[in-house]
Amino acid sequence: MNVNQSMDQSELVPIVSTLYKQFQLHGDITQSKKALDLLGKLQSEEFVMGFAGHFSAGKSTLINTLIGEQILPSSPIPTSANLVKVKNGREYARVYFTEEDPIEIEQEYDLNTIQSFCKDGEAVREIEISKPLSSIPDGVSVMDTPGIDSSNDADRLMTESALHMVDVLFYVMDYNHVQSEVNLAFLAEMKKRGKPLYIVVNQIDKHQEEELSFTSFKESVHRSLEIWGIKPEGVYFTSLFNLNLTNNDFRSLQQDVNMLIQQKQDVVHNTVHHSMKSIVQEHLETYKQQKNTIIEEAQLKLERLEPSDIMAVEEVQQEKARMENRPEDSEETMLSELQSTLNNAYVMSHDLREHARSFVESMDSGFKVGFIMTKKKTEEEREERLNTFYEALVEKVKANMEWPVRNKLLTVAKDYQVFDEDVLQDLQNLTITLDREDLKYLIKTGAGSGGDYILVYTKDVVNDLKQRYKKQALTQWEAVKQSIQNQTSHEIEEKEKLERTMREYEQIKKEMEEEKQAIEKRKDEYSSIINGEEIWSSAYDEATEALIHRDTKIHHVEWIEESQKENKAPDPDKTYSQKNTSSTTSLSIESAIEAIKQAKDTLHDVHGFATILNELEEKKARLQSRHYTVALFGAFSAGKSSFANALLGEKVLPVSPNPTTATINRIMPSTDEYGHGSVEVKVKSESQLIEDIQFASGKHTLKSNTLTKVVEELNDLMQQGELSSIDQNRLSFINAIKQGYSFMKDYVGQTIMVDLDKFAAYVSDETRSCFVEWMNLYYDCPLTSRGITLVDTPGADSVNARHTEVSFEYMKQADAILFVTYYNHAFSRADQDFLYQLGRVKDAFSMDKMFFLINAADLAQNQQDLQLVTDYMGEQLTQFGIRNPRLYPVSSLMAMQEKEESSQVAHHPVLPSSGIDYFEDAFTHFMDEEITGLLVHEIVYDLHRASNMIQHMIESASLSKEAKQERKKHIKQQLSKTLETIGSVDTTRYEQSIKQKIDKQTYYIQERLLLRFTDFFKEHINPSSINGNSKQAKQQLESAVSELLEQLASELKQEVRAVSIRIESFLNEIVSELKDDLQEQTQRIITDLSLPNAKEKSYETPQIQEPFQHIKPDYFEKEINLFKNTKAFFENNEKETMKEALQVKIKPLLGEYILGQKESLVEYYLAQWQEHVSMYKKQIMKSIEEYEEGVMYSLQDDISIETLRDKKEYLDNQLLQDTQ
Repeated sequence: MNVNQSMDQSELVPIVSTLYKQFQLHGDITQSKKALDLLGKLQSEEFVMGFAGHFSAGKSTLINTLIGEQILPSSPIPTSANLVKVKNGREYARVYFTEEDPIEIEQEYDLNTIQSFCKDGEAVREIEISKPLSSIPDGVSVMDTPGIDSSNDADRLMTESALHMVDVLFYVMDYNHVQSEVNLAFLAEMKKRGKPLYIVVNQIDKHQEEELSFTSFKESVHRSLEIWGIKPEGVYFTSLFNLNLTNNDFRSLQQDVNMLIQQKQDVVHNTVHHSMKSIVQEHLETYKQQKNTIIEEAQLKLERLEPSDIMAVEEVQQEKARMENRPEDSEETMLSELQSTLNNAYVMSHDLREHARSFVESMDSGFKVGFIMTKKKTEEEREERLNTFYEALVEKVKANMEWPVRNKLLTVAKDYQVFDEDVLQDLQNLTITLDREDLKYLIKTGAGSGGDYILVYTKDVVNDLKQRYKKQALTQWEAVKQSIQNQTSHEIEEKEKLERTMREYEQIKKEMEEEKQAIEKRKDEYSSIINGEEIWSSAYDEATEALIHRDTKIHHVEWIEESQKENKAPDPDKTYSQKNTSSTTSLSIESAIEAIKQAKDTLHDVHGFATILNELEEKKARLQSRHYTVALFGAFSAGKSSFANALLGEKVLPVSPNPTTATINRIMPSTDEYGHGSVEVKVKSESQLIEDIQFASGKHTLKSNTLTKVVEELNDLMQQGELSSIDQNRLSFINAIKQGYSFMKDYVGQTIMVDLDKFAAYVSDETRSCFVEWMNLYYDCPLTSRGITLVDTPGADSVNARHTEVSFEYMKQADAILFVTYYNHAFSRADQDFLYQLGRVKDAFSMDKMFFLINAADLAQNQQDLQLVTDYMGEQLTQFGIRNPRLYPVSSLMAMQEKEESSQVAHHPVLPSSGIDYFEDAFTHFMDEEITGLLVHEIVYDLHRASNMIQHMIESASLSKEAKQERKKHIKQQLSKTLETIGSVDTTRYEQSIKQKIDKQTYYIQERLLLRFTDFFKEHINPSSINGNSKQAKQQLESAVSELLEQLASELKQEVRAVSIRIESFLNEIVSELKDDLQEQTQRIITDLSLPNAKEKSYETPQIQEPFQHIKPDYFEKEINLFKNTKAFFENNEKETMKEALQVKIKPLLGEYILGQKESLVEYYLAQWQEHVSMYKKQIMKSIEEYEEGVMYSLQDDISIETLRDKKEYLDNQLLQDTQ
């Protein structure tokens, strides 16, 4: 049977039944349930329309509208946490729990209770609602799925839901998020699975025709789908709030739904046909993963065994045998080599043979010398000839036999790895014993001295020598053999160990092969079933019985206990400001300023108060001329500029549905030099622009080094189509550079002044704004009149936003941070990255200076929705590490109307006002109380110090004359000892704390990044980014890996910057700790000495090194070569193999970079700390000098105690009065 042909019910039922039984036998409960679902679907011929989409797209509302009843809960936050199926029939509601048996509630059930179950994704798996519905025919169901907000949600929906039961899928997208990558990737996957797919672009009532024609919008949607290779059965543009809206396709959608229902039978069979193949594939993937886990564990065992050479057990045994025979082998080798050496030894030269002949001749019995005294002379001659022959022979043997023998023995010994110096030295000294008598002994009696015999005799001598050398060699070789034996015994042990290892190695490999064969066998089993070749006759009865049993497990109930019915409604009176961290001071700003004036008037003529008074005067000046920087950040398309205008009270910044802020705009109070409405524009330098263009061009390296040439090069690249692969944001930036160059080229690198009328163009016209580094708008309004500079930053997704150092500095230096997000939009990846950074540094600041605004709160349908969104946003921010956020729902639109009309906007169904007033009250309190409260606290401390100093002066002045003299003498000694204590203070402990803090802060960076690595990998390497043919896909993969590394590098830098903020905060804390320690030490010497607080130092953050600069282009070549083709990569889960391989390769890079940064931070901040300590010591020394001056002044004889008492009383009364 060919599975690619259409099947009817009679063919499908036995296959699905057999699949059910096979899944049961294999213990796959998940797929067996799905097979049972498909069997039930075949028997009931149920046609299921599935609805999926982003949580804020209006999915549930669309279903309710199609049905004609408000059955499903709809909300601006995720509501359907499980599957909800609605059908026409008798009235009941079934709740399928994750753990417990399902329940069925008949007739009178509470819809609110059922809707509450829809939100419980943990305990409830599926809801089925049945009631008489004229809009849904019998045998038709509508299924609502959990909202998709990320790639993880999409994966979960594809793997865990009942998509196998869905016949057609309607994917609902929000008007503002049509081109979301998560949306497009999910749609591509559904088309690949063969699901009939329809796309609904909802909420088109948000469209503003004056900003973009609807025709252009539709074209952009279809173009995006085409780029992603998505060919839906239909695309509908709808609005559910205004069914009569122009361009609303809702009626067409209704008609097409009815047409699909009429064709349901053929569609149902086709769905079951495709779904049974899908669930088999899912089972096989799960089984393969299980087996791969076993294989991977076995592979790890193999790697741990680490045999130096992979060889068969037989080879190891042979090698061991060779080792056991090595001592004897060495002797055989030695004898062979020795024999060869001896055979080649040339001893009997002609001269030596003549000496031998002469000697042999003299030994003949008839040999006589002379006629007188012949016997003596003969003996003497014989002795002389013997000595001559012997000495010549010994010399020749030494040179031609003994030395070569020694060398040969040494060579053989070393060849057998003998390195024992004693043994080798013995071989080096090898020699034999040859006596003169031995030469006589070798002569044969009566042989004469003829030439023939001389040849025989010399040969006998040489053979005798050879035997002597061989015998000596054998004797000395025993030591060599023993050395080899000692060495070989260890090697044999190693070989025995290797033999055991290889036996285990071969066993593991055998087991791995068996696991791989099991995977193939399992594939063949299911292939036979799905092809109809292996059908079990008993399977249908068993599966049908299981279906019946499943229905009998449903418990019928008439009511639900109150505990289950509980559905907490949000508290409409709940305030949205989540946190007030204010530590309100007991002294107002005005009182603090007045107190300083009075203190100065009171103490100006008293010695020892100059430094305190100067510091108080400096703080008074800071209070009087307060200036604050407020940094404004925003999520993608959140209406940040609209909110800024609402704060300013006037439409200062241009507003557009597309992101407009492409540069840094500072709206600040006017000055004498720059009047109201003046605009200062700083144009980027040539090098900055070239750098930005290079970034936007992606992998295309620009060859030119002047801006004019670069622009020309861009034109050439675009004409050649070389830039077609880069994303839309970058392409838009490049087009803007090209179009704006002729106008802006003369201003490059300059600061120019423009009037207010032209300000908007430099903000929102990208052909100008892309050239701008920053702008200062000097503008008088209620906000700036309070000394506030509002810094409007580039959107997180803009090309300019890649300059993260700028955002980081504002994050660090700003007095307050405002982050604007949209009422029901998910965060983009760039938004998430920024929020992660906020979460990293939030707790490092001395106070919580972050405010989060939920813009477009006027979209709320009711008060409950508004609170749900607020609470949900708080939960989302917590996931980014931002705990207890200050949250404020606002409507910029209503806020502008309020401020323009100077009254609240009436008749909004939910909001009594825009909410801007609640935010501004809290913000004002923060600026006036919390920020300045720290400064006021310091002022109060200084005033108390002054009061205490006067008290001590009064006590000194009250002493007797003699006591004063003694006090003067004693104070000199105390001050000397105090200065010595200050000067010799050991800061080692504090420096160690700093090192430990940096070590701890950097320790977890790698762990955090590796935990997020899977998300990074999915984001860059997925079916949407790798979708070409084999060669093209590999190039796409190389680009994706490069982008993945870029993101990791960016995250690393952000992590290190966050560490730097926390360390800088810690340094100020540790200086305060040093002050407390010094205070304790000095007061042991001088009890009334009060040290000044250390001035807080504003540390300059070090330059963060760019990660991975040394990485070569082919660094990941081995990992990328794991890629074979797109199908195998994604469907066979080869991407997991690559992910793990990349992670292994990247991990040491992270560790190396983090270690380097840790060392740099330690070096940098220790120097900063030491500088801070040095400054504080000088501050203390100055304070001590004035303390001495004050003490000496109080010990004068003519000092007026009453005057001092009056001054103290006046000062204390002033403090008491102001703090009440």
